[in-house]
Amino acid sequence: MRKNSTSFRLSDLTIKQLAELARMWNMTKTETLSVLVNWAYQQELRQTTSEQASDVQFSAQEATE
Repeated sequence: MRKNSTSFRLSDLTIKQLAELARMWNMTKTETLSVLVNWAYQQELRQTTSEQASDVQFSAQEATE
């Protein structure tokens, strides 16, 4: 799989947190960022799906009233 190189400007705090997580998880900083982005993305998908399901249930409830 091809990997692109991307540059980011990060605060000192974020750099320290990333380094600490990478150390704790025994991963590179690149792998750690990938895991964190994937986790955030999955959380967002779950929340969006949950909200859509709630909207459908609410709509169905309104239709039966």
